[in-house]
This record gives sequence, structure tokens and C-alpha cells, in this order.
Amino acid sequence: MPPRSHQPVQEPSQHSILLNIARRAHIFLTPDQQPYATVPLTGNTVPLYSATFRTWLSQAFEERGFLPSASQFGTVLRKLDEDAHNGNTPQLTVHLRTACHGNHSYRIDLDNLQNEAVEINGKQWSTTYNENCRFTRPQSAFSLPKPAETKAEIHKFLMPMFNITEPNAQMLATWLVSALLPDLKPPILVITGTASDEGAAKLRSLIDPVTCPINVLPTTKNQFAQAAINNKVLVFQLDASPTNNCKAALNRLRKGMSVNLKEASRSRAPIAALIHRPIIISAEEPIKLHTSQLHIEINETRDVVHEQILGSLLDAVVRGIHEMTRRPAPVILEENEVLPSHPGQAPQMPAPYS
Repeated sequence: MPPRSHQPVQEPSQHSILLNIARRAHIFLTPDQQPYATVPLTGNTVPLYSATFRTWLSQAFEERGFLPSASQFGTVLRKLDEDAHNGNTPQLTVHLRTACHGNHSYRIDLDNLQNEAVEINGKQWSTTYNENCRFTRPQSAFSLPKPAETKAEIHKFLMPMFNITEPNAQMLATWLVSALLPDLKPPILVITGTASDEGAAKLRSLIDPVTCPINVLPTTKNQFAQAAINNKVLVFQLDASPTNNCKAALNRLRKGMSVNLKEASRSRAPIAALIHRPIIISAEEPIKLHTSQLHIEINETRDVVHEQILGSLLDAVVRGIHEMTRRPAPVILEENEVLPSHPGQAPQMPAPYS
């Protein structure tokens, strides 16, 4: 009997190899059907067709000795897009720095290489490996330190940090608590004084450290929208009296502005998203921007231990969430009301602004 012939083993094509490498990233759709990719290890989540994901993909290919052409790149991306639309993976929401994570539970992205986040509820806060939430991380964003446990209340840190009185520190602490949570809309914070720019930058760095400088107040809606897409806390410098259009845009951005996100690919139209942001204005003199605003004067700033002040801020958030869950019904504050503060007590969580 003649020997049985064996079929030669077929080598995988280069396209299959490239696709298997690319599938190391977690590809999914957002509720508005936009494809996103979560990069392995770091946990950074970016649009599938973004330059950031292309950079990661290029590095992953080069590590395995492949230098695909632009055409091969496009083919791989389109196949990943098709897999996301035809697959059974659940739709996920992408967040910037902070996210709601269940009923009265929140997560804050520390934006570090260990992909850690702080989980907060009405009982405690803890640092955990971020596995369930999806966060996008702009290139200008810095990591937050791991918070340290401390018994000091947040306003006790803010008083020497900005050389302000206890009532002002209480109001500033309450503003920070509201700015840290994604579903609250704190009033516009106006900072004046000789150290207003430095104070505004340091205040932002407590919850959203970034490398970008303080920019002048935008004049168009597109400029406001671009700033809102790339930053969790918006800080603007005001050198002259703003126009009524600027004031209206600031208030819309505080309450919720419709922003056109970049299209996922050239064949798709932009997606409109409702975005609201905490806003800090650095001004030379006190100015009225809106009925819902706070004013703090800062003439001096001092360095603090970031880990400790972040820990005390998280303690205040826990107490605020606990207070909010105890209320029988939320009280909606009017536009002309300011955030409540109670000297000698931890700042209380305000109800969401209308």
C-alpha cells in the first residue's frame, strides 16, 4: 500500500498575523455606535481611528518584526471596526477622569501605568485596579498620586495652601467635591488676586493635573467645545470684560453644551454629545459672569502634600455621598443660590444644579 500523503500545513497570512496582534486591544462600541479600543496593560481607551491607537498598533507590529503599509493598516482597522459592530460585546461608555459606577458609586482614574482608580461610595474610598470602567487619557493629562489616608479635613489644607479664611476654604472645599463628581454641576468659580493664575492652576491640579497652560477665555463655541473634549476641569484667564455670548457659552458649558465629537471614520458623520465641565476663571478684578458663581481672592499659594490633600478630599466626598443618600428627596437649588458651606463641618454634597 502506498504511503498516505499529508496535506502541507498552511502558514497563516500576514494579514491574519497582524489582525491577531491588533486584537490584543479590547475593541468595543459606545452607546452612540462609535468604535473604541482599550490598549492592553495601560488601560487607556481611545477612538479606534485615532492617532494614539495607530501609534500603539505600530509599536505592537514593530515588536514582532512587521512594518505594514498604510493599506494594510487601513484593512486591519476596518476589520476591527467590523468585528465590533458584528460582535456580541456589551456597549460601554468612555469617561474622562471621573465616572459614575453604579448607584451613588464613583470612580476616579489615577491615570498611571498600573491602570489604577479610586472607587468611592457613601461608606469609604479605596484604590483598586481599574477593570470595568473605560477612561480616555489626553496626552496633556498627568497622573494623580495614590491618595493617602489623613484625619485632617479638606478645608484645613486649603486655608494655608491659599492663605484664605475658613469660610472661603469651606466654600472652596465644597466646590472641589462637586467638581470631582461627574453628575454634579458646580457654579463657575472666579479667582482674583495677585496669585489668581497660580491659584487656579494649583486648584485644578488637585483633581485634574495637566501640562497645558491657562488659556485666555475663548470667543467661539468651537473653541469652548474643543477645550471641553480634552479637559475635565476648564481654567480660563480673563483679561477683559467678556461678551454676553461668552457668558452664555460659559453657562451652557457648566450646565451642558452640545459638542460634536470627531467622526469615527471619514464615512461617518460627527456625533453630538452633551458635555458639562467645572469651570475656573482667573480674573484681575471681580467680575459678574453669572448668577451661579463663587468668588475667591487668592494672593498667595503654598505647596501641599498632594497625596494627603487628595485623601482628605475623598473623605469629604464620601461624607457628601452619605449625606446625599440620607435625603428623602433631592433639593434642586435655584440659579441664584450658592453652594452651602457650614463652618466647622465637612462640606456637604449639594444637589445637582438644574
